[in-house]
Amino acid sequence: MPLPEIGKRPTIKDVARLASVSFKTVSRVVNGEPNVRADTRAAVVSAMESLGYSPNVAARGLASRRSFLIGLLVWSAQSDYSVALQAGAQQRCRALGYHLVVETITPGDEVQIVDRLCALGVDGVIVTAPHPSDGRLVECLRAAGLRHVLISPGGLTAIAPSVDMDEEAAGFEMTRYLIELGHRRIAFVGAIGIPAAAGRHAGYLAALREAGLSVHPGCDAECERGFRPVLKWADRLLNTPQRPTAIFAWNDIAALAVMMTATRKGLRIPAQLSVAGFDDIAAASFIWPGLTTIRQPLAEMAEAGVDMLVTKQPPDRPPHLFFPFELIKRESTAPPSL
Repeated sequence: MPLPEIGKRPTIKDVARLASVSFKTVSRVVNGEPNVRADTRAAVVSAMESLGYSPNVAARGLASRRSFLIGLLVWSAQSDYSVALQAGAQQRCRALGYHLVVETITPGDEVQIVDRLCALGVDGVIVTAPHPSDGRLVECLRAAGLRHVLISPGGLTAIAPSVDMDEEAAGFEMTRYLIELGHRRIAFVGAIGIPAAAGRHAGYLAALREAGLSVHPGCDAECERGFRPVLKWADRLLNTPQRPTAIFAWNDIAALAVMMTATRKGLRIPAQLSVAGFDDIAAASFIWPGLTTIRQPLAEMAEAGVDMLVTKQPPDRPPHLFFPFELIKRESTAPPSL
């Protein structure tokens, strides 16, 4: 199949030829129209990426009254979690001829954030976790008439489209893995007010119940988010006479804080303490011993969020997509020493 000449900008017809579809079908994909089969949409997007096709945003905007801007709201632009989501969203936006606008969420500044997005005229907004239970940001988006998708929505699934994974099932699987290794005193550290942490904690408790185990005193706690609060909690816990043989932290940053505290106290990981986390950030595989964790397909979840915004959805049926997780077994966990 002939490709465009070197140095010549690919056209919509070049994309149509490569994808073996009509140019009208390509146009429907580019404009986010819903009546396109999933496999056809995927073939068109793949052809666009292969050719480096970039639609004329200005012309499309005039024709469709769209800005071809997608907003991404994150809590920390530097965190591994946010970086992975941004990479996925940006890749999908480029493939579909959109641009990504990243804004950092500041608690109490929800109205100003939404006003900025409205001033830019974004076509939709992806809101990343954690989502405060008061739902204030989502309410501001709804009041402004901005289409939005939530990543890992926690308790907000009833009011907005979302992309998620089963936090409770993941927490259950990690805890069951630690039990299968032979651990009986398993601690959990979560984050105060974070729905995702609550889901993982529910899975932890369910796995203990299934195995006929109970939570040991001091082994189940909530801390403020961040590295330092977990350092203090782990220091207290690891000073107790009946310290746990395994600790499951609600995310990898908390797990790294546990590992640092244990190492400072002269405890060998995993010989004297197994540690597990959640998210599979880059540091999880860089450190030694490597961190056992749960991997979320963050880039794919963000790509799906873009697709949900670009494709027009029936307003009375907000879609909710679930992605699978993966238990990553590394050297930070092992059977307890006798």
